[in-house]
Amino acid sequence: AGYDEVMLEAFHDTIVELLERILAGTLDEAAFHEEMNQETATSDYCTWYLRVVTATHLKQDPGRFLPFIAEPGLGINDFCQREVEPMGKECEQVQVLALAEAFGVQVTIAYLDGHELLYGRLA
Repeated sequence: AGYDEVMLEAFHDTIVELLERILAGTLDEAAFHEEMNQETATSDYCTWYLRVVTATHLKQDPGRFLPFIAEPGLGINDFCQREVEPMGKECEQVQVLALAEAFGVQVTIAYLDGHELLYGRLA
């Protein structure tokens, strides 16, 4: 997908080490939350790695995701460069879906703007 393999390995190793600490019981939920909300190499590496996983998944099946991209005519590579890969960008539903699919997990998206979802549409 066009990413530097050495950099990917370093960021992958960072997230694996973090997960190993959680599984070993040496990092509890509060400490994890604190560590991931500080501007440190660990949180940045984990965030960037997950952004790359998301972008890679989007690029592997662009036809599946293009209908969910709000800007007509924007290709998947441009979308990833503008909306997925840069740090500081907020994730939209398409990015959440791609990341969840990449890891094979289910997610539920809650709308926090006060609207209710009625028959698949915001009420």
